[in-house]
Amino acid sequence: MTTIKLKKYPDISLDMDERNHKNLQALADLFEAIIKKMEFRFKSSPMLPLKISVDPNANNPVCYTHQHKIVLSVTNSLYRAQAAYQFSHELCHWLISSPSDTSNLKWLEEALCETASRHILHELPHINLRNRLLQSATDKTAFRHYSSISRGAAAKPWNLNCAYIDSDNSVGLRDSLRKESRSNLRPHIWYLGDQLLPIFEHQKDRWQDVILAKGLNDELSLASNLQTLSQQGKTDCWGKISILFSVPTT
Repeated sequence: MTTIKLKKYPDISLDMDERNHKNLQALADLFEAIIKKMEFRFKSSPMLPLKISVDPNANNPVCYTHQHKIVLSVTNSLYRAQAAYQFSHELCHWLISSPSDTSNLKWLEEALCETASRHILHELPHINLRNRLLQSATDKTAFRHYSSISRGAAAKPWNLNCAYIDSDNSVGLRDSLRKESRSNLRPHIWYLGDQLLPIFEHQKDRWQDVILAKGLNDELSLASNLQTLSQQGKTDCWGKISILFSVPTT
């Protein structure tokens, strides 16, 4: 296992079983570019210190907030699009820093982090990635197309109406969403990511209010949560999300 520190973030380290130091440094530089972009978008910096571990034996990527650790399940340092996808998703969780991983509404945070991954993959081909290994047309093409790999498995359109999701009739849907928030097989969340992405692509400053997802409250309905968050935000981010879920806000 080789450990290096990110150049501009010395309190963030990267661990990986990689003998080629140039490949490992390219991955570290990629993560640094993602952090910088997400800091700018979220108007928030990651809690430090942070340890990023790449473990090909991990079942899935995960963010351990209390351990200050992100684990990625990338199997090869050359799979940089996969690494960017996983890391931007887990960094989104890290920036939100929810107090609970067992919330019934964790699926909404998962969908937001799925959306963040897609956004970053769309942005990376346009970012000045100084590391030469990241400047190849192959990498830029991979970044551009990787976010579409989940779309073929996305669920068919499902009822996004809060009145339905909060009702007793949607117990099965809520159970599915809770399970998907802890699984790699998440067609409903992928579908929701497709619906959420245009909200942020049309006005990127809305990302700064995503961190308010930390305040999602299991004691409130989805409709009440969205209305509360829309009142707290600096942008119309949660108002737009409320419209997606057919909840008018004042």
